[in-house]
Amino acid sequence: MADRLPLKILSTKFIPGLTPAAGECLAEAAAICLESQGHLCEVILVTSGSFSVERLICYEPVTDHMKRSHADEDEATERGACGVSILLIDAATDLQVVEQSRRGTRFDYWLGEKKNKGPYFQHKARLEVSGLRRATPAAVTSRVRAKIKQIKKSPVNLPGYVSVVEFGLPQARLMKI
Repeated sequence: MADRLPLKILSTKFIPGLTPAAGECLAEAAAICLESQGHLCEVILVTSGSFSVERLICYEPVTDHMKRSHADEDEATERGACGVSILLIDAATDLQVVEQSRRGTRFDYWLGEKKNKGPYFQHKARLEVSGLRRATPAAVTSRVRAKIKQIKKSPVNLPGYVSVVEFGLPQARLMKI
């Protein structure tokens, strides 16, 4: 039986680098992406790469209001992938998102240890995320390679994670760099 991974956690669990409102936005975007691919409110997410596991992604029903709020498909896909990736990192490692990175760093989020109760500026790793609505396995592999290349060009010399979420299957490739 796959472990449950409710998207609602993004807005209800304390995550140092994510407000409840920001978490709700990411959860809504992920739900829209999953629903757009014909998935119901629960679907198995197959995770491969450095962490191979199946998770049961659970989400609230998508409303027309949510669809209008996330009408830009590319932006919704990226936000949805960020939400799923943040949950996967939290479930698979002893790390959590502690801050969104700034433009130009070549990654999306700073990660810190969960056991560290503060200050949250102890950056331990980086997370780069990408999302695809529907893609072939070859396209997912290609995107993973591109994101690994991107994060390796970062001026920051800390461990990194690359997460590519594909909502069609759905699947995630989570790689430790």
